[in-house]
Amino acid sequence: KLTVIALNNSINPIPLLAAMAAPKHDSPDAHELRRQTWIACYCGLAEGLATTQIFPFAARMMSSMGVSDVVVPVYVGGIYSANAVGQLLATRFWASCANTWGCRQSLRLTLMLTAISVGACAGARSVPAMTTLMFVRGLCNGNIMLSRTALRRSFTSRGVDDTEAFAWVATSHAAATLAGPSMGGVLYGVSLIGLPAWALPFLLSALLLLAASALVTAKQEDTPVESAAQQSARDPEIAPGEAAPSSYGAVDQGSAGGEGSVD
Repeated sequence: KLTVIALNNSINPIPLLAAMAAPKHDSPDAHELRRQTWIACYCGLAEGLATTQIFPFAARMMSSMGVSDVVVPVYVGGIYSANAVGQLLATRFWASCANTWGCRQSLRLTLMLTAISVGACAGARSVPAMTTLMFVRGLCNGNIMLSRTALRRSFTSRGVDDTEAFAWVATSHAAATLAGPSMGGVLYGVSLIGLPAWALPFLLSALLLLAASALVTAKQEDTPVESAAQQSARDPEIAPGEAAPSSYGAVDQGSAGGEGSVD
């Protein structure tokens, strides 16, 4: 009986969730790190929902825009690729912003710009307009990279292990990729006066991203950018002037010349 109870507790996530949410009497640093973790989780959730809500209705949206059924898959792939290409081109720019302005300023800007571009997709009625807006959205989007970078800097500046925090961030993003298609499928076709059938999923996604931007503005700490000397002092294996190794898409200070790098 004791073995069964122990096994049940080991696979039951409820105690873990309760422990994460329960108030803890701990140090100010621990409280702040928990808050920064929840902020990164919400950013991942909002971004995941905005990315995946289009999946269920993308083909019908292309058909509504006058695309022949034979080539609908080509155009659907095109709008997805436009977003990805924009992100690929803008990654170095957002990395440089994080190293120049700090993660907080950069993250709230990219969240706001992404929200505007996602909201604009609600009014797109042609394939060229939607493709262009998806590309612009990709250019504006550094949300995941910057939120994870900010979280990593919060932990490394205090010398605290961030493994559990990033596990929660990954879980929130995974939950969003599961919930996003359902959200888009349920909301597609809900009538809004003067707007196309796909307007509501895009508008709700934009609202969630704006809320994330407001949350970052109000609650995220402005973590300092580490110099190469500080990185070397924190980790003796890092030679002065060498970029610190990083995971989860973190952005660290680059060479002695100050150029940002993405690991």
